[in-house]
Amino acid sequence: MGNSERTFAHIKKAARALGKHPATVYRWIENYGRSERLSVFLRKERSDRGARRLSNKVEKIIDAAIKKIYLTAERPDVAAVVEEVNLQCFNSKIKGKPAPNTIRARVSVLSDRLKLEKREGRKRAAEKYEPPDVWPGGTE
Repeated sequence: MGNSERTFAHIKKAARALGKHPATVYRWIENYGRSERLSVFLRKERSDRGARRLSNKVEKIIDAAIKKIYLTAERPDVAAVVEEVNLQCFNSKIKGKPAPNTIRARVSVLSDRLKLEKREGRKRAAEKYEPPDVWPGGTE
């Protein structure tokens, strides 16, 4: 359908069917008109995906709080780490404190073995993650 035949009602109907905003449909039509390639409809991957956007100072605060609070035998939850990070950011007068989900993500990327070793001990981690004949005092 050409520009002269296309009405807002057509765009609105298409947008509703696609679950998109009419502005998105207009943008797609414009992009397709420029390149005439179907690839304009593919979702583009973010160029900053996986990159950390926090300052080095905040990253250090998060790492220190995880080591100081989370990786201890007392086994506190991630909420305690979030509180510590917020406190340290406040004390350092950092305005943009990280979101709780950011801190949870940092904790979730820690290896399960490291978490178990720091929170329950090396022996417990060895029992779970090493073959039985390598345990200290295990059967051979």
